[in-house]
Amino acid sequence: MESDKSLDDFINEINYESNKISHVSFFDVFNIHDFSDKSIDYKYKMAKEVAENFKRDEYGDLYTGAFILEILGFKELSFNIRKFIDSNLGILEHKDILSALAKNEVISESQRERASKPRNKYYDEVMSVILDTWKKHPGASQTRLHQALVIHYDGKVSPNSLLKWVKSSGAKPPKPKKYTDFKLVLPQ
Repeated sequence: MESDKSLDDFINEINYESNKISHVSFFDVFNIHDFSDKSIDYKYKMAKEVAENFKRDEYGDLYTGAFILEILGFKELSFNIRKFIDSNLGILEHKDILSALAKNEVISESQRERASKPRNKYYDEVMSVILDTWKKHPGASQTRLHQALVIHYDGKVSPNSLLKWVKSSGAKPPKPKKYTDFKLVLPQ
């Protein structure tokens, strides 16, 4: 299997291949004439013989049922059942690969999620201070809040990161008529 395929790509490929296979008639597979010109009694007799003589196992019964449906003239239903069986067999046959792909997609999603968040250990604390300060002092300006954070977190968080966090917090209140003095609301 190619390593650059996603889980969805791999399952789609299995379904595509099983779709191609399942639309081949049993009559073609066994190189026999179909029974479309035969009476229903003859078709029933042949279906009964197939049911009694075909291999019996987990999937054999399903294939036998599909063949019986085709003998009786229900080709589309037979093809749909075989497509379902073949898709599931393809998935079972490749379960180790599919499991690894699923695991990689979960890990990738987890890493993507982690990578999208700031890595600074003070991030959660700073965000809390921003939210709590603007909640208690809605008249505090963004510029003054940023300056106060830069002073308080000097050497711990870069001024650029602090500005980015202030802007991305989504907590900025509407512009007041007059900005007011404030003190940072720090965690206890």
